[in-house]
Amino acid sequence: MLVAVLLSLLAICAVLAWTALAQPGPLWRKWLALAALALSVPLALVAVHELTGRPKPLALEWIHDLRGGATVVAYHFVEDEAIYLWLLQPGESAPRAYALPWDRTAAKDIQEAEAVAQELQTMMEMALEEDPDGDADFTLVYRAVTIPALQDKPYEEDNSFTYDRDADP
Repeated sequence: MLVAVLLSLLAICAVLAWTALAQPGPLWRKWLALAALALSVPLALVAVHELTGRPKPLALEWIHDLRGGATVVAYHFVEDEAIYLWLLQPGESAPRAYALPWDRTAAKDIQEAEAVAQELQTMMEMALEEDPDGDADFTLVYRAVTIPALQDKPYEEDNSFTYDRDADP
């Protein structure tokens, strides 16, 4: 249904651009019509994935940078179909839904990272890191968020404050 609406809108833009080109008039109007058509195609593709309630394929994510990491709020496995992730990116208050192609090793990595996160009583995060093997540009890494330990306060021996309960107020 959504694809039919998208194709209909693109067809309308193409007809309007063709009409503007076929009519006599100034050359700037024709260039403007071609520019509007050229901009409507990528805009429509972005709008379809950004505005629908369906999980976005992670391969189409180019607006948000996931190299810094994102907190995994939830995940769902559909074996032999997809891995669905709900990621909370830094600075945002609502998670975004993503779909990954099914991969048994990725599912195992997610479950192992969740087990470590539960043991540490912390959250799990996903990040894109450069592939050490060089097979691909980036690889997905799942890990538990580690909270740095607080530093000990220096202990001072000299306490000049003493409390005397029997003293007059």
